[in-house]
Amino acid sequence: MAKERYGCFNHKNKLPIDGLDGACCSNQKILRKNLEDRVLSCLPPAFFGMRVFDDVARQARRNLAASAKNEPDECQRIFGELKAAEQEQREIIQQISDSAAEGRPRLAALDDMLDQLEERRAGLEVRLKQATAEENFGQKIKKLKAEVSPEAVELIINSTFYYMREHADPETKQPFINIVRQFIQKVVIGKTPGHQPASLEVHGRIASILAAMEAATIMEKQFEALQRHDYLEKLRAGELDTEQKQKKPLDAYAEELSVKRLEWQNIQVSVVAGVGFEPTTSRL
Repeated sequence: MAKERYGCFNHKNKLPIDGLDGACCSNQKILRKNLEDRVLSCLPPAFFGMRVFDDVARQARRNLAASAKNEPDECQRIFGELKAAEQEQREIIQQISDSAAEGRPRLAALDDMLDQLEERRAGLEVRLKQATAEENFGQKIKKLKAEVSPEAVELIINSTFYYMREHADPETKQPFINIVRQFIQKVVIGKTPGHQPASLEVHGRIASILAAMEAATIMEKQFEALQRHDYLEKLRAGELDTEQKQKKPLDAYAEELSVKRLEWQNIQVSVVAGVGFEPTTSRL
């Protein structure tokens, strides 16, 4: 319709719509960023509703645990290196003894090798003591579960979506676009009274997912995604170059979220039922 604005394809081409009894749809226009913010911020709630974050975290922990289990024991590996160093020391000492017995002069190179081996052996003994004092496999798994949590996965995916949308080249964006198309078939822009923002009706698989979720949960996950993108944008622009500056917006987001949670307690998300009463659209 215009630069950085979305509008109705059917209205532009004067095409009637069967659902509107042959009439044309809205001439309402909306800023590209506004529409994308409102539509794409539905994806994190949908992923949350599908338990994607839990599934990814569980699989990641399983893979990392299997990898850690298959790694050779650190204590055994260091102990083997220590025994090998001691064996080399004994062999060099034997060479020095044999040379002395045969009346040959002592080689300075052998003395240097002994010194190096002794230094290496001492270092290995220190490492062996440290390794035995470190966490066991069970402790490692407990730590792994804390680090690879559903919340951590959600944060990573939201951050990835931000960079894909705002800063990736077309080739890198394509997988992201393919994911969006699996969930969202189309977006219909509707009229609203006065100077209110245009209404958006999202068609596709995402509507069925959102219909099964609590409205407050949807709104909260949308809010978190948008605030995360806002934070990353400020970080990228160099506005948050100190720890204090980074903490300030996070505290503000948390305070705003606590206020909005009260507003969302009685909110309803409008879902339109289609064939077989399967929700096919969701209004934003």
